[in-house]
Amino acid sequence: MKLALEAGPDTLTTAAALGIAGVPIDGGQLLDDGVAATLGPLRKLGLEPCQAGAFFFNPLHPDPEERQQGAKRLRRLIPLSAEAGCRWIAFGAGSRHPDIFGGHDPDNLTEAALEEAAAVLGPLAELARQHGVFLSLEPHIRSVIATPERAAELCRRVGCEALKITFDITNYYGFFDLLDPGSMIERCERALGGITGLVHLKEVALQPGFHFHAGLVPIGSGRTDWKRVLRAAAQIAPADTWVVIEHCAGAEEAGNAVTIVREASRAANLVIG
Repeated sequence: MKLALEAGPDTLTTAAALGIAGVPIDGGQLLDDGVAATLGPLRKLGLEPCQAGAFFFNPLHPDPEERQQGAKRLRRLIPLSAEAGCRWIAFGAGSRHPDIFGGHDPDNLTEAALEEAAAVLGPLAELARQHGVFLSLEPHIRSVIATPERAAELCRRVGCEALKITFDITNYYGFFDLLDPGSMIERCERALGGITGLVHLKEVALQPGFHFHAGLVPIGSGRTDWKRVLRAAAQIAPADTWVVIEHCAGAEEAGNAVTIVREASRAANLVIG
């Protein structure tokens, strides 16, 4: 597995300074500016793209026109990503709410939503397969794949090897997982073997507030056992995939996160390039 970093505006310079090879690229920029212009700043620093983000596409968007336009852009992005040497395209699996990660619609948890997501994603996955790239779906507790088991079922229904699930453990956390994530890691190990694509690392933790509040915090500030997560990733993810440390708020936080992840990988007897 190879290490990649996302740290906002500081991503490229911070990754290069920390000796990290991979950084995400924006699929929208790739569509608008082309391969050479998008990869130019990376190549100057000796970096390579770990994933092309296609978060403009919500496969279950409630507005049919928005959904169709997103799918159209993704169909254009797939061959461009292949041309750019970027084998992974990342986006959310779908939500009936227009804000795929910030909002929620109870219909996301229904059988009908899962079946519709499979119908939308199937032809796109086949196009990706034809171009030698993979679609790596980001799970989320508010989305159509709110659990590892639903993620596995979506892949089963699509039945295309180019459709994968991003192993992003904290996106599955409910209240009790925030206290002890161990059982959720085990569920991912059982459900996601053979269908895992990218690996995303970020921390989510409980925050003050009446009833139940949680949100992003720096890696190392929550209860996630990163050694255990990396061991699970090594079991279920491709050996050549990217492990992406993401949502770092600047160079200092990124440096601390990279140190924690590298120490966890050594403790797990893993080599992450």
